[in-house]
Amino acid sequence: MELSLPQRVFKNTVALLSAQLIAKLLNLVLLILSARILGTEGYGRYSFAFAFSGIFLIFSDMGINTLIIRDVARNREQASQIFGNCLVVKLFLSTLSVIIPIVIIQFLDYHFEVKLIVFLATIGLIFSSISQAYTALFRGFERMELEALVVIINVFLVTISGSTVLLLGFNVVVLMTTFVISNIISLLFSIFLCRKLTKPKFVFKKKILQRVLWQAISIGVAMVFVAILFRLDTIMLSFLRSDSEVGLYAVAYKFINVFVMIPTALMGAMFPNMAFSFQNSKETMRRLYENAYRVLMIVAFAMAIFITILSPTLIRLLFGGEFSEAELTLRILIWSVLFISINSILFNVLLSSDNQKVLAKATAAATLLNILLNMFLIPQLGHVGAAIATVLSEACIAGVCFSYISKRIIRIDLLKPLVACIGSCLLVFFTFLFLREADWLVNILILPGIYFGTLFLTGTITRADFYLTKRILGLS
Repeated sequence: MELSLPQRVFKNTVALLSAQLIAKLLNLVLLILSARILGTEGYGRYSFAFAFSGIFLIFSDMGINTLIIRDVARNREQASQIFGNCLVVKLFLSTLSVIIPIVIIQFLDYHFEVKLIVFLATIGLIFSSISQAYTALFRGFERMELEALVVIINVFLVTISGSTVLLLGFNVVVLMTTFVISNIISLLFSIFLCRKLTKPKFVFKKKILQRVLWQAISIGVAMVFVAILFRLDTIMLSFLRSDSEVGLYAVAYKFINVFVMIPTALMGAMFPNMAFSFQNSKETMRRLYENAYRVLMIVAFAMAIFITILSPTLIRLLFGGEFSEAELTLRILIWSVLFISINSILFNVLLSSDNQKVLAKATAAATLLNILLNMFLIPQLGHVGAAIATVLSEACIAGVCFSYISKRIIRIDLLKPLVACIGSCLLVFFTFLFLREADWLVNILILPGIYFGTLFLTGTITRADFYLTKRILGLS
């Protein structure tokens, strides 16, 4: 039986979210084991190799994966040719991404072992990058369960093989070799799964390849600025303040990395549908945009208000009293999840409508704003200032993109869900202040009921949502 659109989105969101959670847990196991066994020097070299190679890995994609998803979703009959053209460009960019870091590291004053593991890390990451082109194809066909399978098998291979060689007493070079072998196996598995959907058809025409490259570069520029934006505050904090402040900020940022998985998975599942709808049904596109905005506003505001309330408990419980100064930073930084969630929708709309240049300009402006804000706020407020700069920079992207989309592409009612969510958050916050002395179990039972109950009474959550949820879960 063919699944409905909401059922497909739900299935694919669960597949992507499950794969991300499993990957993070298994990566954590290997991280702890490698840090304990390799020691500070060995683990430092291991981490440096990934950091150094990862900088250049950005250029092996440059938007190619997004282009594959969008174009295949729009025209699956031409999937083999679309994928073949994109794969040619991807292989060309990957070749450059291999050569550059390997050449540069030879001229730097590093131990031979460091140069060797940088070489291995680069090779492993390139195989991983090519494999991601295949998982992008799976997304274009809305077969995210295949992507999830590849991700889980890859992280399982990396963790099991890496843990085995560490426990057997082998050094960091052997550990990195297992990473390369695991990624080669994952790539071969991706190619095998791809045969169920289509086979790449290579058409070596200069104009077609140039078009693919230039479109990908526009997307890639935006991705580079987003990557810079996510790392810039930590780097500037390390230059302008102490290492301890970097640690406090990093602890608060760990929560952001966890919670952004939800909008990332949902928008990843919706992107193929939005790309298809933009070409074939603007009304369907509008409904997808409107419902995605409403759902993510509800979820993001809920995450923001409850983490704001629970931040002292969470910080002390997970990291100890030593990191208590990170409580205020987390209370501020968690609101960036709201804007990141909104931005994930806006990115989908802009990419689906071929407006990647607008996205590149918006992210460039936000990155410049982030630099200026950090330069002003970090010397005054330290890690709290960095948190404020991050929230305002994400808000900048939302403002620029919302304005363009509303004027040029699609207009939806933004105000009603926004006002309802803000009202619900205020009601939750004042109720918490009133019940502050009550047992924490009372707060856990009452506050979510107030939040979601208020949204139901204001019509932000409707009876149709409950009916749709029952249909998605197969209960109706």
